[in-house]
Amino acid sequence: MKIIVKNLEKSFGKQKALDNLSVRFETGIYGILAPNGAGKTTLLRCITGIYEPDSGAVGFVDAQGELCFPKADTIGYLPQKFGIFKNMIVRDFMLYFAEMKAIEKSRQAPEIERCLELVNLKDCLRKKVKKLSGGMIRRLGIAQALLGNPEILIFDEPTTGLDPEERMRFKKIMAQLGKEKTILISTHIVEDIEAVCHKVIILKHGKKQLESSTKNITRNMKSYVYELNEEDLKKIGSDYKILKIYNKNDLLINRIMSREKLPYKEAEAVLEDVYYECMNRDE
Repeated sequence: MKIIVKNLEKSFGKQKALDNLSVRFETGIYGILAPNGAGKTTLLRCITGIYEPDSGAVGFVDAQGELCFPKADTIGYLPQKFGIFKNMIVRDFMLYFAEMKAIEKSRQAPEIERCLELVNLKDCLRKKVKKLSGGMIRRLGIAQALLGNPEILIFDEPTTGLDPEERMRFKKIMAQLGKEKTILISTHIVEDIEAVCHKVIILKHGKKQLESSTKNITRNMKSYVYELNEEDLKKIGSDYKILKIYNKNDLLINRIMSREKLPYKEAEAVLEDVYYECMNRDE
């Protein structure tokens, strides 16, 4: 199923969260990359129908190319702030969402088991939700989104609170599901996008700054990236931005971005560099 967003606008008081945003999502994994407050969550809430846009539209197109209205089990959604029923046990929590998605009763138990196993919570069926850690609650949120094997999966900051092992587990699940589903992952963590997404959309102040495949995104760089030691850094003046400082063989290395070509070997650009450039480009 495809999602078509056309000329979307949404404001809260005088603050414009989405500014004439148009984008199309098809089968594959899309990373929506932006700082906090740039419109990521608002976009996802407009797509899921939680928010009504001020203008523009969100449409869904089925495999036959016909406009359609998604059924309850078509979209799996993990919100940024995941409200929970703390006094429920995990099994009843998942049953509640299975009912909400109109999953047949005969399928509910095996489907719940499947989803909990995917996020490594199968042993927590009878544990109360309030006894789960923050990372486990986040994984429970991912599990409820996966219930019913929906065609569209939408995750808002899904890896917040997950340890490195569970973040890797999430990426593996997405890599597998992205071959046949439309998956939207909203985050400000560049590493999550770079590792698993096929396409990247960068937002700033509710506007689309860049849309590209992950493979080709560094071709959009208009600046130059270098990695220089402290001595070389002093020689180039001040017309640069420091992206990162790290230690290499007891030497401080500065990863910098410059709008001018410098007499040093260029470093290979990565998604984080493109993102930084977009966030610092003139409006």
